[in-house]
Amino acid sequence: MAGTWSIVLDRLAVHDADEDDFWSDGDEPYLVTMGIRSRLGVPGTTQVFWSGVLDDDWANGIDDGGAAAIPAAMGRLDFPGVEQPGVAELIGGARPEVIGAVVVAIESDATPFDAIRSKFEDIRAQLQQRLDQVIGGTPVDLGDPAGTVKALTDGLKTVKNGIGQFSVGEKILLFLQSFGDPDDLISVKTVARLAIDPGILGMVDPSALPAGVTQADLDELVLHGQDLNLRFNTDGVDYEVHGRVVAPPPSGDWSGVNDTWRAVGGFFPMHAPVSSVARTPNNLDLFVTNGDGRVFTSWWFNGADWSGLNDSWRSLGGFFPAAAPVEALARTPDNLDLFITGNDGRVYTSWWFNGGDWSGVNDNWRSIGGFFPAGAPISAVARTPQNLDLFIVGNDGRVYTSWWFNGADWSGVNDNWRSIGGFFPPGARVSAVARKSGQLDLFVCGNDGRVYTSWWTEGQDWSGVNDNWRSIGGFFPAGARVGAVARTPDNLDLFITGNDGRIYTSWWFNGADWSGVNDNWRSIGGFFPPGAPVDAVTRSPHNLDLFLVGNGDRVHTSWWSG
Repeated sequence: MAGTWSIVLDRLAVHDADEDDFWSDGDEPYLVTMGIRSRLGVPGTTQVFWSGVLDDDWANGIDDGGAAAIPAAMGRLDFPGVEQPGVAELIGGARPEVIGAVVVAIESDATPFDAIRSKFEDIRAQLQQRLDQVIGGTPVDLGDPAGTVKALTDGLKTVKNGIGQFSVGEKILLFLQSFGDPDDLISVKTVARLAIDPGILGMVDPSALPAGVTQADLDELVLHGQDLNLRFNTDGVDYEVHGRVVAPPPSGDWSGVNDTWRAVGGFFPMHAPVSSVARTPNNLDLFVTNGDGRVFTSWWFNGADWSGLNDSWRSLGGFFPAAAPVEALARTPDNLDLFITGNDGRVYTSWWFNGGDWSGVNDNWRSIGGFFPAGAPISAVARTPQNLDLFIVGNDGRVYTSWWFNGADWSGVNDNWRSIGGFFPPGARVSAVARKSGQLDLFVCGNDGRVYTSWWTEGQDWSGVNDNWRSIGGFFPAGARVGAVARTPDNLDLFITGNDGRIYTSWWFNGADWSGVNDNWRSIGGFFPPGAPVDAVTRSPHNLDLFLVGNGDRVHTSWWSG
């Protein structure tokens, strides 16, 4: 079965810096990571690709003993649709792919990035041509398991030798030396694996390996999930890059279950919550408040990547607390509404309709009342296109609500928000979801780290109105944000970041209790700050997407398709 494999380089450790004399303020390293993909013995199938991103700010000033997280745009390569044929398929004529990377480590000085980028694009095109000759021209004679292993290891060595003969490093070095105060080439490393069924190795007796094949060759032969440690050293400079080859998640599992959450750009405070909304199954919009109190947005539609991928998020104005949670909802495919709590404890709103711009784009957000902690997270839900409900935890730990219906103003516009009970940390985020027009469910993480719920059914009052909220388990940071979503009227899913920085989930379907009610919440990966606010959105009954700001300033995502 085909799946998406990834090579992820995520951490740089500097053992011996390039600029480590008395006058130095440390190194400014950057990586160029080029992906390689080609099919042995099949000319014309070779692809060499890279993101084009050059950035020397992420580890600016790093010195001996220092370490830094490598930006995903610089260190991550994805290979979708990779198959791993077995012996029978190989003997039957299938030809395996080579999956790999050429990684170049450089220390920045004064070479213009535009010139560097242009040169690497030339190198990419030349390397692709060279490898297509090498890989496409590699004979693969498959007759038995041992012969298969010998043919494949020889093929892999041919690929690596082809890259070596191409002399990527030499071409880069000669280019850099043409500049005054040039950037310093540290080293070039290659990772290459063959996409074959790992079971092939089990068919070969290690004590009777084919001539010219070592156990080390076998360990590096087959594409499989494994850690990577690449050592870049030259002339007293010593960098170490850590990463991993990441296998596809099991069919139907989360894309980030093996800590492979994807970065989609941004420049936001680490604790800033992301709000996500699906106007249609083919449209997603994200909103987040940056460090100066402005609200920014990035959007995606089917067939294109995120608009803010290269940190080109658009400002929608505002004058709010830094990193204040902004809440988004879609009443219809052509209407979006945003809500946020200001420095004065009032709730503010801005709206958009297809054909117009945001009402608050010039800092003209409208106040709709309230008396809450500055920047308190607010939750919004549309039961129908004509009904909106807001929920927020006040200074007293109670949950308050205000509602709107077409033809009337907000019920709480004159600070007349209604209390519906609770006993939660002031400013904790309460999440609301509408499974159907006559059903609302609320979720919040309490002072004890448990997740609590209250529900409303048309014709009845809130179940928790007398502080009778029900605990559904958990073991999380007090007040941590719970992401809640209804894929169908009979399915609910919850998400929260634990004390260990992992994302946890619990689910419910009609006729059963919550899966995590006995503290049996499932981890679906991640490497985030404890309690980091995670947001969830459903584009269809078979698609879920999660978003949050990671340890840096980037927004990260993981998705699920059922």
